[in-house]
Amino acid sequence: QASAAHTAFCTRGTYIRYLRARSWNLAKATKMLLETLRWRAEYQPHALHWDNIKQEGARGKLFILEQPDKAGRPVVLMRPSLGHGAPGNAGWRRLTAAIATSGSRLVLGWDECMTWLVDYVGYNSKNSPPIKVSLQVLSILQNHFPERLGCAVSYRPPTLFNILWRAVSPFIDPNTRDKLVFLSAKSPPGA
Repeated sequence: QASAAHTAFCTRGTYIRYLRARSWNLAKATKMLLETLRWRAEYQPHALHWDNIKQEGARGKLFILEQPDKAGRPVVLMRPSLGHGAPGNAGWRRLTAAIATSGSRLVLGWDECMTWLVDYVGYNSKNSPPIKVSLQVLSILQNHFPERLGCAVSYRPPTLFNILWRAVSPFIDPNTRDKLVFLSAKSPPGA
């Protein structure tokens, strides 16, 4: 079953995304892809379907909008203020299912990217996930879903996020940095 899942996963688009993620360095892209295939064999994200775990997102913390963005990309809406939810792997399962489901909504021949809208209204230290969980999610996104981000909009992020962003943004790849947008309560309409 893993072999069939790997075959379905390893498309021309997958190879291109992994090569782009590693600046067209074949050795680095191959290593990254092999690590993803091992991860996929262990965690089986291909077996996750949004319908199977819909109840985990019933609070409205994470879901896929019915309409795409202006560029035609699927939009994933995340509301971190609704708590970090169930213990264990439930959080990454929701995230993985959202990525897989929105990926299946991509128009054939499109850039295979999606838009993330992260609504931080009401977010605070009481409902934020442990840093270990945040790092695990970041690792999954970076290492196993490369080149899937078309745009990420952070709506009303906490002040600490803005401070951290200013500190780390010079070290982030310019292509990734240009995809991130921060909107505060003071941002003009249509920004």
